[in-house]
This record gives sequence, structure tokens and C-alpha cells, in this order.
Amino acid sequence: MQLLHHNSIYYENYFMTRLITLTFLLLEALISTSQESKILLFGAEAGFISSMNELNNNDHIRGYVSYPMGYYSSSIISASDRIFFGLKGESIFGENAHWAIATGLRYSRNSDVISDNSLHYNSTGYFYWKYSEDEEKTEYLKIENIYQNSHYLGLPVELKYFISVPVKLRLYLKMGAEFNLLLANRSKIDFRNPDMKGYESTVSDQIADPNTISLALYGAGGFKYGYDDNISVSMELVAPHVNLIPSDNALVKSYAGAGFQINVQYPFNKLIK
Repeated sequence: MQLLHHNSIYYENYFMTRLITLTFLLLEALISTSQESKILLFGAEAGFISSMNELNNNDHIRGYVSYPMGYYSSSIISASDRIFFGLKGESIFGENAHWAIATGLRYSRNSDVISDNSLHYNSTGYFYWKYSEDEEKTEYLKIENIYQNSHYLGLPVELKYFISVPVKLRLYLKMGAEFNLLLANRSKIDFRNPDMKGYESTVSDQIADPNTISLALYGAGGFKYGYDDNISVSMELVAPHVNLIPSDNALVKSYAGAGFQINVQYPFNKLIK
């Protein structure tokens, strides 16, 4: 187990180094491209994605448990959301500045949750988690919610097409891809009985971690307000956002979703003066 742990740390450091190196290489390529077009923008982004998902198969979860007295928990629902922040460089090129390519670094936090379905007619407000089993007995905990928060560092690469010539308000279409590396993962449990809080570390250890690496493709459409020689703001609808490597181990498996993104940009040459 110790050898596996060291190997995991080695590969995480290896991918992190390659990710940062690739980011700088892509930014250098943006600067080279912008030397011809003379338009290089630097900016910050923020966004939110809500994804369609399903609960992964988990031997610890029991939606219904019958006893001689006849009580049981109701069905279980899941949700998967993602927020992200980042810094990007964007080079605008082509005749009439119709094209742009962007890359940078992006931090994202995936928040997955499973809980009792309160809309179910037999809702009890909790479900059962099997935390111990031997030849003589099986023991369960009553849980209201389980949260799994995963933190990633990613590399987005985006290609944008502006529909109109440079004016103050421009519509555009965009396609992008992002490669993400897992930095940290943490679970939080809401027990039906608060006195069971001491079992949180036991349950957390029984929840598998999501994939170390994730890859997604996405499309978007939106508008940019402002000229390229001054501060500008972009707002866009992101759809679809497709997870190409759904995690079979994590609490929830996410597939595709939609959301929004906001960007604020400023000319790079004015920043370095």
C-alpha cells in the first residue's frame, strides 16, 4: 500500500508539472500568434455547470431496508454541480478579427450530493449506509446527505468565432476542451442522529475518490461588450458540457450538463506598460 501511495504522488506531481509546462507553451504560442494580429487580451473567468448524473453502484447504500417492524428509507436522488475560476490569455486573429484562441489555468470545484428524495410519497428524510458487516450482523447508519467536493486544476483550450466585424457588441460561438487534474477530495456527511458524527471519518474512508484525471468538451454562445483596445466583458451560455471520462468510483457519475460563463478581459500590452 505504501508503494502504491508513493506511485500515486509521483504521477500526480508528473502530471501537474506537465500541465503547467503545457500551459506556458500554449501561452507562448498565443503571444506569437498575436504578433501578427497585434491583439492579445488577458483576463479572468468564472462560471457554473450543472450536470446530468446518476448514482454510482455502491454496496454501502441501501435505499430500502425492511425489518420485522416494517420501517424503511425512501428512494435516493443525486446532484452534481461545478463552479470554476481561471486566468486566460486570448489571441484574436484573422481577417476582420473573426477568430480567437484562448488558454490558461482554471480552478474548479465539483460538488456532488446524494440525499433522500423528499418528493417521494414514502420519504423518511434519510437513507441507510452499511458501515460494518460480519458473519453475525450487518450495521447501518441513518444518513440524510452525503457531500463529495473535488478540487481540480485544469487547462482549458478554446476556439472562438465572432459573427460580426469588430464593433462594441459582438456575438460569438465557441468550442473548447479542458484537461483537469485532481488536487484534493473531501466528503461531508449529515447524519440523522447528530450523535453519530463520530462515524464521519469511517464513512468518508468508505467513499471512493473520483478520477485523478478528467477530460471534457463543451460548446458555447454569447456576446462580448467592449472594444479590444480597452476593458471588455463577455457573457455566454455553455451547452453542452460533456464529461468524456465519467468516474465509475466516485459517489456520483456525471455525464453532460449546461451552465454559464463570464469573462473580463484587458489588452495585454496595456498591462505590461
